[in-house]
Amino acid sequence: MNENKINFFDSMKTAFAWSLVVILIMLAFLISDIVITFLAAIIFAIALDKPIDKLVKKKIPRQVAVMSIYLIFLVIISLVSYSLLPPLANEASNFALNFPIYIENFFHLSSGTSLVDPGSLNLVQSLPAFFDIIGTSSQTIFGKIFVIFGGFASFMVIFFVALFLNIQENGVRNLIFLLVPKKHLAFANAFFNKTQDSLNGWLWGKLMSSIIVAIIVYLGLILIGVPYALVFAVLAMLLNFIPFLGPVIASIIPAIVGFTISLLDGFLVLALYFIANGIIESFVLLPLLMKRTINMNPILLIFFVLIGGRLAGILGIIIAIPVAAVVSLVINEFLASKKDFLPDEN
Repeated sequence: MNENKINFFDSMKTAFAWSLVVILIMLAFLISDIVITFLAAIIFAIALDKPIDKLVKKKIPRQVAVMSIYLIFLVIISLVSYSLLPPLANEASNFALNFPIYIENFFHLSSGTSLVDPGSLNLVQSLPAFFDIIGTSSQTIFGKIFVIFGGFASFMVIFFVALFLNIQENGVRNLIFLLVPKKHLAFANAFFNKTQDSLNGWLWGKLMSSIIVAIIVYLGLILIGVPYALVFAVLAMLLNFIPFLGPVIASIIPAIVGFTISLLDGFLVLALYFIANGIIESFVLLPLLMKRTINMNPILLIFFVLIGGRLAGILGIIIAIPVAAVVSLVINEFLASKKDFLPDEN
């Protein structure tokens, strides 16, 4: 009788725990835009924490160092938005309009057939209107930034939350430690140091290598004579953050466009991407720029990217990659701790 009561009580506790988990997941989906925005602010603060600390070590007051770094960031973003985004929007609009033609030419279809069905053709032809809207908004310095980050309000929240975290010494650390029990603070502090160093090194290293890869792709496509080089270069930079699969996806459409020009151009485009990603980045850039690497599971990364894109579009995809990196670090740390308890084979 007592055993039945105990089993019933344990079953109720288990059911309550799972119900609480389901409720929390549903709540997270309901406020996913808020969660994504604050995650973006935390990752942004972590990315800028390293250069700020370097200035502080040179006896520069932290407030002055933070304001200087953020001012430089705003100047760079403003210059890029004003000079790069309008021609990018124009090229992307023209490419979206001509993409069905490149597809048909690639498959050598007869004039009476069409590879693209009316529904998908309408979708492709609707892209120019979208890029026209972006191009118009980019006439202002910050117009493009607000579109990417989901609006003016989201951008301001990300910017000022990150600024607030960076102004405080150990701001991100203190925010995360609010959720850690006191008895686990020592372990959490050591793990946070390792995570912050690895994530910060990975973010900056991958960003720099992706920009260099984009420049190589841009110059290479211009030399080959493939149109829309700017669009393909930006696409290569963005997709380069996704290991293995990203560079392959980035090379498909430029290769299709190259093959519609000539067989030689198509193979030259494929060779360009292989040299940029497979040789220059893998054997030159990453060893130089990323001293600390994160071994991310590609399946886990794709899973997070799909969820991020589903929840918050472009911003969700951007946030999903560092989040996947952190989760991979947690998993690697957990597996490493488990090895200590396994018996030796010898």
